[in-house]
Amino acid sequence: MQWSDEGIILGARKFGENKAIITIFTKNNGKQQGLFRTNKSNKAYIQPGTKAKVTWYARLSEQLGTWTIEPIAINCSSIMSNQAKLCSLTSICHVLSHCLAEAEDHSELFQEFELYIKKIISRNEWITQHIRFEIAILRELGYGLDFSCCAATGQTDDLIYVSPRTGRAVSKTAGAPYIDRLLHLPQFLINIKSAESDIVSGLNLTKYFIEKHLLSHASQALPSERLRLERFFAAPASLANTDFAGI
Repeated sequence: MQWSDEGIILGARKFGENKAIITIFTKNNGKQQGLFRTNKSNKAYIQPGTKAKVTWYARLSEQLGTWTIEPIAINCSSIMSNQAKLCSLTSICHVLSHCLAEAEDHSELFQEFELYIKKIISRNEWITQHIRFEIAILRELGYGLDFSCCAATGQTDDLIYVSPRTGRAVSKTAGAPYIDRLLHLPQFLINIKSAESDIVSGLNLTKYFIEKHLLSHASQALPSERLRLERFFAAPASLANTDFAGI
């Protein structure tokens, strides 16, 4: 069995002396794993975020299979000097690697992954795109969040909370008696210009639902890089030497 596709590398782990098991999110064949023979020259591009032309082949479809990989864009190298962006990319790849089922079609999510990659290697709104893409992952896997109206009253204005039970928006008035139990709804997610303070709320929001609905079922935890990403935005003074234009 053999097929070719485009894909984005999610991760690699060493297998023996000169091989690695590479996990790749492909455009038309979903998430796949395969063996890849490593050497000094190709180790530079076997990194999370690398986009490549790939071919997977095996004698039987249920076997692990083997990759050939031709890099198109080594995206990790474009953000190497920005620790926050590296944390973002590592975290996103970790979630996709552990939460997507093998060989399931997620072509629309792949397109959104490509958009996230484009944003993260640019200077514009990359952290809000990180949060939006985490929401897209939740939606794709059956845990969509609904910010269209208040879960209690149906009103569409003054939405500032999210119910941790249902993932639906709650208005300021309806949520007042339960403020200690609700999550904050970042205003940039409902088409209102964002503020820096909303970024931390957004990261906390998606972290809660990813841990609750996705990683817990996969017996996984968020990587330390995701927690570091939150700390970057919780302490603005630490951002002085990093590229956060366009937040």
